[in-house]
Amino acid sequence: SLPIEDIGSFVLAYPFAVPTGETHPYNLVAAPDGSIYITDAAANAVLKRSKWGNLSVVAQLPLVVNPLPFGPPMIHPVPTGIIYEKGNLLVTTLTGFPFPAGKAIIYRVNPNGNFAVAQDGFTTLVDMAKGNPHGNIVVQHGDFGPTGFTLGTGKLIWVDGNSATDIATGLNLPAGITQANAHTWYITSLADGSVSKVTYQ
Repeated sequence: SLPIEDIGSFVLAYPFAVPTGETHPYNLVAAPDGSIYITDAAANAVLKRSKWGNLSVVAQLPLVVNPLPFGPPMIHPVPTGIIYEKGNLLVTTLTGFPFPAGKAIIYRVNPNGNFAVAQDGFTTLVDMAKGNPHGNIVVQHGDFGPTGFTLGTGKLIWVDGNSATDIATGLNLPAGITQANAHTWYITSLADGSVSKVTYQ
């Protein structure tokens, strides 16, 4: 019985500085003021839905230089996970084809539209969850090889803005995460169609 809201038409009609002609609302988070912030993976954008239902574009994330000898010279950032933290948004990126290692970024995005790199050096990030006051959890989908994404190369990574620590490896192309408490998370697997529980002390 939930009403449908046409986010796609708004995004496709918006005059982006770098138009992609595509839209893919990927993830969302609610803010304390009643707004909902949405990542659009295809438009490379962070959107805002006000508590009154009005849509706007907060920011469009920049293209990334492709360091590999194949694929386009510039690749899309592809924003994926999003959380609200201390008045800002933290946004993870997958990066587009050929999904180079070490080029995925966590951005800190201000609701007013300013953004900066919060932490970089990651690979194919698809989601993010709050950890505890000392850091958060990001999800690596997997390493991209000659035949596509390699099974069993997904990870959960603890991040604090400076360091990154693997807390679970060998995951089979994880796609999303949700937090049960400060030590427990549930992760979906795109390859297995499964839900896994990870507990970290």
